[in-house]
Amino acid sequence: MTDRNTLNITWWVLAGSAILAVTLGMIGFHQHAIVASNSQLSKLDLLYESLRLFTLSSGAVQPPLPLALEIARWLAPFTAFFTAIKALFSLIRKQSKSLLRLIRIRDHALVCGLGNLGMHITQELVRKGLKVVVIDKNDQHAFAHDYSNSKVTAILGDALNPSLLRRAKVRSARYLFATMGSDASNICLINEAQKLVESRNSKRDSAALDCYAHVSNHHTKALFYNHPIFSNSERRFNAQIFNLYDRGARLLFDAYPPDRHRSPRGQSDPATSILIVGFSPLVNSLV
Repeated sequence: MTDRNTLNITWWVLAGSAILAVTLGMIGFHQHAIVASNSQLSKLDLLYESLRLFTLSSGAVQPPLPLALEIARWLAPFTAFFTAIKALFSLIRKQSKSLLRLIRIRDHALVCGLGNLGMHITQELVRKGLKVVVIDKNDQHAFAHDYSNSKVTAILGDALNPSLLRRAKVRSARYLFATMGSDASNICLINEAQKLVESRNSKRDSAALDCYAHVSNHHTKALFYNHPIFSNSERRFNAQIFNLYDRGARLLFDAYPPDRHRSPRGQSDPATSILIVGFSPLVNSLV
C-alpha cells in the first residue's frame, strides 16, 4: 500500500470518527436532557451542543452522564486534536521533501504560476525528462498534484520574492517560465531573475538562463518587445516574450485558412469576409 493510499485512509478514519462523535453526542445530550430536566432539546440544539464538544465547550454537564455522551466528549476533542496534528505534519512533510530536492538541483526548469498554461508547460517539461521547480502562492495550485514520485518540486509563495527565487535555485536553473496571471508580474519576474543571475559566480554557473515571459496584452507586448531586457542577449541570460494566444491564432489559421474554399483569383475579386462570434484574448489575436 502506498503512502498516498495510507494517507487517504487516515483522513477517512478521522472523518468517520468525527461523524461518530457528533452522533453519540446528540444521543447523549438527548438522554441527559430527559433524565436531568424531563425535557427534550430540538435537533438543532442537539447538533449545536455536539459540535461544541470538539472545542471542549459543552462537555461540562452535571452527572450522571449517559454512556453515549461520555464517549462523545472524549472522542470529539481527540479527533480535533489528531486532525490538527495530522494536517501540520502533512504540511511539514511536503515542505521537507521540497527542501531535500532543492539541495543539489541544477540545470532545471523553473515555472512560476500554475494556472492552465503553467501546468501544461510543467507537464511538457517533465515529459521531456527535465527536472522542474514550480512556484505558486496558491496552495491549491502548488500542491494540487502529488509530486512525490515525479521530477517536480513545488514551492508555496510569491515568485516575485527574491529570496524565494534564490531558494528555487534560479541562479543554477536552465529555463524560467513566467506564467502568472498578470503581464506586469511576469515582466517584473524576468527583471528580478536578471538581477540574481548577474550576481552569480560565472565560473561555477556557466550555463545561460533562458527566460520566457507570457504577455497576453498586445500593447504591453509591443511596449516591451524591444526593451533591453528582452532584446539584448547575454552569455548568462536570455529573455523572450511569448503570447499563447498569438501562437494559437497562427495554428488555427494554418489548420483552417480562410481561402481554403474560396481563393481570390485577381484584384477585382471581393475580399474574403470572416465572421467571429464572441470576444476573448484568442479572438483578439485572430483579429
